[in-house]
Amino acid sequence: MRSYRYIFPSFKWEDAWLVNQIVNLPFVVGTTEMQFRNGVPPEEVHSSNDAIRRWIQSSMDGCTCLILFVGEETYKSDWVAYELDLARKRGIGRIIVYLDGMKRRDGSICRRGPDPYASRGIYTPNSPNSYIIKQYSWLQNDGINNIGQWIEDACQRAGK
Repeated sequence: MRSYRYIFPSFKWEDAWLVNQIVNLPFVVGTTEMQFRNGVPPEEVHSSNDAIRRWIQSSMDGCTCLILFVGEETYKSDWVAYELDLARKRGIGRIIVYLDGMKRRDGSICRRGPDPYASRGIYTPNSPNSYIIKQYSWLQNDGINNIGQWIEDACQRAGK
C-alpha cells in the first residue's frame, strides 16, 4: 500500500487560475491517496520576504512531491526558484507539468514557457545517483487521467 501523498504545487502567481483548474479536481484533492497542500497565502504573508519564505517552508512540510506548473514566464519567478531548491534539499519527488494549450479566464491560450530548472541552471548534475525530473504537458499527456501515476512515480523514485 502506498503512502498518503501531500503535493506542493509550485507556479508563478499569474498562472494561479490555470493551476486551480488542476489542483481542485475532485479525484486528486480530498482523495484517500493524495491532496495538494498549498493554498492561497493569507495577506500577512506578503508583509516581508522572510514571511513568504516561512510560509513556503511550512507549506512544504510533510510533502512528498513538488509539481512545478510551467506557464509562459514561470522561469522568471525567484519564489519558484526558491521552492525548487527547497524541494531538492528536502529530497522530495519532483515533476514538471506544462500548462501550454490551456485556456485562461480571458480566453487567451497559455504558451509553453522555458523549463525553469534549465533556465536557472539548477538541475542536479547527471550522475548515476541524480534524480531525474520528468516533464509532462497537462493537455498533450492526458494529465487528467495520468497525474496520479506521475506523482506516484516521482515519489517512489525519490524514495518517499
